[in-house]
Amino acid sequence: MDTITIDSGEITLSINNDESRTITFKPTDVRFAESFYGLARSFYEKQKELEAKEKEIETEGTEPLARAGKEISVTREAFNYMRSEIDKVFGAGTSKTVFGDIDSL
Repeated sequence: MDTITIDSGEITLSINNDESRTITFKPTDVRFAESFYGLARSFYEKQKELEAKEKEIETEGTEPLARAGKEISVTREAFNYMRSEIDKVFGAGTSKTVFGDIDSL
């Protein structure tokens, strides 16, 4: 019987050359492309929102330790948002595979 082979365009990447930590996606899939560019737009909008929060913290005039705590809170919000959105596009658990338990500044 004749057969046809269709290349799905799937790509698998290892994280930091660790073969036990991989992500797989199909960059040629239109649905993936839509999701990915939606993610980029979403990150851009969230960045503007977080920058406004940071500016507000700067102008509050609070003492340095309290200000640092608020700034860290905004950074935590950014990481939580980023991880959540990455998992929506690349699949549940992707951000854990890529970043582990570390949210590095």
